[in-house]
Amino acid sequence: MNTAVNGLVMVLFLVYVSAVYGVFYLTNHPQYPVSQARLSALNRYLKEKVEELLKIPVADEKELQKKMNKELERIRNSTN
Repeated sequence: MNTAVNGLVMVLFLVYVSAVYGVFYLTNHPQYPVSQARLSALNRYLKEKVEELLKIPVADEKELQKKMNKELERIRNSTN
């Protein structure tokens, strides 16, 4: 995998870890350091996005599928 893909996979994993465990933050890498301001900004951004994702309600897949099928049938009937 290239570096960009590895980085994306790592960020997604860290977002998952933060969602599961509630505590997570990025630290500087010894070979690829960034400024402390940028690191703080990234941590704030990730924290906000994780909180936003955690606000999405959990859906019952079977109930959702039933509603979608009823709506699809309604649309099909209205177009005939």
